[in-house]
Amino acid sequence: MSKNETKDKKIKRFIKLINEGKLDKVLEKTNVNDVGDLFDVGLLLGKNKVHDVAEKIFDRVVQINPNLEEAWYYKGVVLGNLGKYDEEIKCYDRAIKINPTLAEAYGNKGIAFLSTRI
Repeated sequence: MSKNETKDKKIKRFIKLINEGKLDKVLEKTNVNDVGDLFDVGLLLGKNKVHDVAEKIFDRVVQINPNLEEAWYYKGVVLGNLGKYDEEIKCYDRAIKINPTLAEAYGNKGIAFLSTRI
């Protein structure tokens, strides 16, 4: 993606392409310079309950930067909303491994664990 684009323009372009059914193109063309913007798109999609697409976005973010604890955390949140509790727990484990003080990950991991038992 272009280095000269402003953050808002890049996010709007990502959303436009996703809405046009070109998610694979967005994911394919993103790189380390796009991680923050791609992360923000994942958050926006998650808030708008487009969890299946947000999952793919966070997959790409952690592929590009596997040490981004927030991406693992929010990927877990999205997976929980999709009912994929075992995968959700693994994401929280990765976030906790990166940042053992991430209290939200512990709490959500407990809730996910209980969800696998219900």
